Amino acid sequence: MSKEEELFEGLDQGEKNEAVADNDDIEKYLKDEEPIEKPKTKPKKAKRVVDEATKARLREQLKKGRETSARNRAEKALAKKIAKEDEMKARAEKISKYHDDNNKSKKMKEENESLRKRLEELEKRISTPKEHTTPAPAPPKKEKQPPKPKKVMPPPTPKPTAPVMTDAQRSRFLLAQMKGF
Repeated sequence: MSKEEELFEGLDQGEKNEAVADNDDIEKYLKDEEPIEKPKTKPKKAKRVVDEATKARLREQLKKGRETSARNRAEKALAKKIAKEDEMKARAEKISKYHDDNNKSKKMKEENESLRKRLEELEKRISTPKEHTTPAPAPPKKEKQPPKPKKVMPPPTPKPTAPVMTDAQRSRFLLAQMKGF
């Protein structure tokens, strides 16, 4: 059996003719098309062979580069930290100056008010006319006479005090006063 016979084995003659016609059409279509090109693959390069001395040199360079990089990063971080601290100090100074200025202005206003009140009081004193009294003429001086002996007075007699009440007496007195109401 040929390949065609195997393909069309269970088909009747009409179906066989259609299948062959379809098969011919497909072959014509495939012949008309350009063949598909496969992408070219690049050949793999052989691994570079590095001797031990070169490997050691490269490792030292890598180590040195990492140390330098770490040092540079640390310096940049420190510079940023210092700049940030300076900025914070500047802000704090600016804020404290603002508050100091406000406190000074408040103090100045209070001081101005007190000085104005004092000035008004002084102006009132000046503007109100004072009665200018001429001092009375001093009485003529008499000749000094010998001092008179002072009278000796007996000490004053103490005033009689009210008798002190005990708590019981006081409560009875208050109750008697309340019954009268």
